[in-house]
Amino acid sequence: MRTSIILGTDDHLTADGYKPLLDIVQIADEIGTDIVTVPEHLAMSDNQEEFVRRYGESPPVDLTTKFAEPMVFMGAVAALTRRIKLGTSVIVTPIRSALALGKQMAVLDYLSGGRTTFGLGAGWQKEEFDAVNSPYKGRHRHMFEQIEAMRALWSEAPASYHGEFVNFEGLHCQPFPAQGKDIPLQVGILANEKNIERMGRMGLGWIPMAEAGHIPNMIEPIRQIRASYEANGRNPDDLEVQTFIQFFFDENGMPDLDRSLELVPQYKEIGVTTLIIAPSAYAHTMDAYGPVLEKIERAVKG
Repeated sequence: MRTSIILGTDDHLTADGYKPLLDIVQIADEIGTDIVTVPEHLAMSDNQEEFVRRYGESPPVDLTTKFAEPMVFMGAVAALTRRIKLGTSVIVTPIRSALALGKQMAVLDYLSGGRTTFGLGAGWQKEEFDAVNSPYKGRHRHMFEQIEAMRALWSEAPASYHGEFVNFEGLHCQPFPAQGKDIPLQVGILANEKNIERMGRMGLGWIPMAEAGHIPNMIEPIRQIRASYEANGRNPDDLEVQTFIQFFFDENGMPDLDRSLELVPQYKEIGVTTLIIAPSAYAHTMDAYGPVLEKIERAVKG
């Protein structure tokens, strides 16, 4: 099982040109963390009713959160690190063009020597879609078209693609990624019948969102996605499942990392391949990040 950290967006971490976050990444790179990811939004709207309707609570960020633009930020991370993989959890894809996003991903993979793995999502904030003149309705179909189109751009020259949302003909888009069209991609979506078929057909990993990431809720979806892989002639053991580790509080109301890490064997047993953890929930000074990350590595890898 691999370890992935998602970087915090607290004011003290995003100050000074994101220097605290870059310092944390370098610590993680030395300790052996496998993947670093960032959350993202291009912008936040005052209207957050859709998030509350979906998840039953307000977003865990406020309107002043300094979201890093993932490709810009990960370019800096690539230059400062040697081995850690660069990712997103998750990037809202339909508010970007397939050509622009595909180019950014390809260059980051080429620049980093093939160290990328991306979590993609269809988004929930209609206002972001409106601001870039991208249709909100059909955004999941749009995302899957983008994946197909980007894979064409990553492997063919000239490349062409014609779909409902994405259309281009005879484009040369280089450099190709170091990993070619096989950059690992995971999708943060509901595991319904249609999405399970798409994941199996396209060889996509899964990032369950919110309570879907609790262990009992993942068992049957993982079994079905593995079956879809097999039905599409793929090796089900290639399925990448990245999930946020379940969060607990101790008797003093503080985040309880030890209790969360007790679940590691159960995550492994059901087929989770990567655990995503927010170290800023447990480390409250820069000196604490090393010990926290080392504890996570020991628990996950032994």
